[in-house]
Amino acid sequence: MTRSKLELRPATLADAPGCADLETARMPDEPRDGEMIAFWWTLRSGEEVSQRLVAERGGAITAYVGAWHGAWAKARFGMMRVALHPEIWNDDGSVSGSRPPSPG
Repeated sequence: MTRSKLELRPATLADAPGCADLETARMPDEPRDGEMIAFWWTLRSGEEVSQRLVAERGGAITAYVGAWHGAWAKARFGMMRVALHPEIWNDDGSVSGSRPPSPG
C-alpha cells in the first residue's frame, strides 16, 4: 500500500470559502457556497463535540476532515466526513505529491 501524507491543521470559519471550492471541484453540478458552509459549521447543540481539519497546497484547500459526536452519556454514535480534491487523488488510491521518499 502506498503511504500518503497530508499536513492537516485545524479549520477556521475563514476556511469555509476554500472548503466550498473543494466541494464544488468534487461535484461541479452541485456548487457550494462558503457563507452557507460557515453557517452550518456554527450550528451545533451544546453537547456536540466536533473537529474540522484542512490541508492546503498552493493556497487552496485540498483536503477536509470533519468529525463530530453528541454526548457519550446518551449515545455512542459519531460521524466523520473526508473530502479530497480530485486533482490530488491518483488512480492508485494515493495523494499525489505527498509520498514519502522511497527507501534506499
